Formats: sequence, structure tokens, C-alpha cells
Amino acid sequence: MLQDFISYLTKNIGIQRDQKILLAVSGGIDSVVMAHLFYQAHWNFGIAHCNFKLRGADADADEAFVKKLAQDMEVDFHVESFELAKIANEQKRSIQEMARDLRYDWFNTLQDEEGYTYTATAHQLNDIAETLIYNLSKGCGIAGLHGIPMVNNRIIRPMLFAKRDRIVQFADKAAISYREDASNSSTKYDRNRIRKNVIPELKEINPAFEETIWANVHRFKEIEWLYDYAIQQLKKDLVQIKNNQMFIHSARLQVIPSKISLLFEWLKPYGFHNDQVAQIAESLGKHSGKQFYSKDYRVIKDRDYLILSKRSTDDEQASTFEIIGETQSFNMPHGTLISKVSEAKSVHIHFDRTLAYLDFDKLNFPLTLRHWKQGDQFHPFGMEGKRQKISDYFTNQKLSLLEKEKVWLLCSGEDICWVVGYRIDERFKITDQTEKVFEMEWQWI
Repeated sequence: MLQDFISYLTKNIGIQRDQKILLAVSGGIDSVVMAHLFYQAHWNFGIAHCNFKLRGADADADEAFVKKLAQDMEVDFHVESFELAKIANEQKRSIQEMARDLRYDWFNTLQDEEGYTYTATAHQLNDIAETLIYNLSKGCGIAGLHGIPMVNNRIIRPMLFAKRDRIVQFADKAAISYREDASNSSTKYDRNRIRKNVIPELKEINPAFEETIWANVHRFKEIEWLYDYAIQQLKKDLVQIKNNQMFIHSARLQVIPSKISLLFEWLKPYGFHNDQVAQIAESLGKHSGKQFYSKDYRVIKDRDYLILSKRSTDDEQASTFEIIGETQSFNMPHGTLISKVSEAKSVHIHFDRTLAYLDFDKLNFPLTLRHWKQGDQFHPFGMEGKRQKISDYFTNQKLSLLEKEKVWLLCSGEDICWVVGYRIDERFKITDQTEKVFEMEWQWI
């Protein structure tokens, strides 16, 4: 057992003798045996114990037991107490999820403060089967099929080489004492039900069930590598990143049989869940304009693309700026506006949609800069006074919804003088009678 343990540590996990390891020890048989193996292997380690205050005197007795274990082994002992039930209730989280997060956050802190290279948890071979069944029952992607990784960032699992019965035999032979947690026998928790009820039935079908799962996990890892490779290759072909926005080519994605899986992997980091991804995939090939939201991001179904962007705040969309008529420079969302007043005879016209030349005397100051809203209309320059809805103008310009939201309107009172960066209003153009010109330049960010 000791030789297999050392071999697994060095060859499979790859840790070095000069690295200091923090052991997560609950007091149960798996973690206590792990501590004894590290001790017999003369490794540099310390012990950490979490007391979640769930089992009253038993929880305190676990803490005392692990403390004495560390003292007997003459290694550093770290302990932290959490009012787990209270914290989980306040955050509306399950006990198990909250315990995991608190525990690993504390381990990370200890590693940083005390110089530990890794934290070792005592998951063993049977835990892989239990985790795989649990993930399948709850629903998971391909990543959920590889069970418990040997190394996950700063967490290592040095007991995955051994089944539970081998650990029990080792503890009995070495007369190692440990604490029994009564909650491990309760079917209140999902994993316990899997351990006590599901796996025994599967072992009736295949007595070597755990070993078979272990072999399958290795195959699943290879499949996952191929899956991730294909995801990245297709992303190169179908996805563009421009101005911190993701553009996914709709028509090309639509004909791919695995489009839902592709979308899930690309959008999952931005908070989109399975049901939303299925709805987004269903929108392909349909009319543009539909939007899908996560907490911080949204996806817009545009004509040719699905566009992922960070959500704009209501404050930004409702914001306005004022121009009082003097030379000014505004740093605004999506661009900078520079304005000045000039004598008409000194102005040299440059035909560029980012430049505007307006008759100063036709303007009613202060001017207002705002975003467009439904019902806005203006008289596009060159259309001889014909009125057009701003929304129709945007459509003619083939602007996406995201692009529309970035456009500012320069207004004199209730009248729109300039669709900033695009077109001025016919009513405010300069003429032969113009004496002063209000010159403006828009610089897109």
C-alpha cells in the first residue's frame, strides 16, 4: 500500500519531495489513512480540519481527534469553524455546496499564507463511481463524465489509486483509529443513497464495477480532449471577436448537427444555461431582433450573426449630455464628440459622415445628446424635407440592434439635428445665408 501510494504521488500526480502538502483531514477513515501514508512516506505536510458545527459534540470530538493526530505526527495543525447551516440558509445554498465552497476557499487561503504547494483531499476509487453516477443523474456535459480529476489546479487526490475495501484493510492491519461519521450512513444525502443503494445493484451486474468505471473515465478523458479540440477549431471558423463582442455566424452554425453543444461551450462562460442555449439555437434562421439575457451578458439574433455583448445598463441608455454652444469635447460611451463655432467664410467642408456642419443660428441651445427611442423622426439631409423614422433609417443602414444602441442623436429642442456619425437633418444644413457654422466631429471608440 505504501509503495503504491508513493508511486502514485510521484508518477501519476507528479508532486516533488520538496513540496509541502496540506492534508484535508475530517477524521474519517479515508483522510486518516491518507495522513498515515504521508507520515510513513516521510513527506512534508500539515493537517487542516473544518468544523462545520452540524453535529454538536460529535463535530467537536472530530476536531479534537484530528488535532491529536497532528500532534502525534508532529506536524502543523490548522482548524477553522463555520456556522454552516446559518451561512447556507442566508445564501440560500445547499449544505453540501456551501460546505465545499467554504472548505476550498479556506484551503486556498492557507496555501497562500503557509506556503503549501497543494491541498490533498482523500477521495478514493469508489468516489469516482459515485460522482459519475451523481453527475449523470443530475445532468452534465462531457466534462461531468471524467469523475474526480487527480489534479485540479491546486487540489490533488492522492488516494484515487485505492478502493475503499483496500483502505479498510490497511487501517485494520495497521491498527489505525479513526472517527465514524453517522451522517455517512444516512440516506438523507444523494451521494449516500448512491453508495448504499445504487452501486450495490450495479455490482450485481458487474462485480468489477469500480474498475470498469475507472477504465471508462480514462476513455472519457480522451474523448473530452477530442471534443474540446473540435470546439476550438470550429470556433476559429465560425466566431469573430470585434470590439469586445462575439459574432457567431448564424447560417453556417445552423447546418451543423452539434450546434447546441457548440453554443453551450461558447456561451457557458458568460452565464447562459442549457435551456437558454436551446432557445438561441432554435432562433437560428428566424427573424432578427430576438434577445437572450444572462446576468451580465446578452445574445442578440441579428441578420447574419448571433452577437454576444456585455449588457448595457439602463443608466447608460437613459443618459443625456448638453452642449451649450462653446468649443467642447465630450468623452461619451462609444465615442468622443468635439464641437466648435466658426465663421462660415472660414469653413472648409469635408464630406465625411463623422463630420457635421450645422447653421449655428438655427440651433436652440443648449443642445441635447441622447439615444434614440421609438417614434423618433428626422428629415435626412438630401431628401428635400421628407420625414423618416429613425428606426427606418437604421434599418436602411443595416445597423444591428447593438449598433443602434450606440448611436447618439443631437437634438435642438425636440428636433433631431444630427444622427451622430451618420447623417444631419435637412432643416439645419448650412446655406448661402449661413453666417456661423457649428462644426462637430465624432470619433468612434
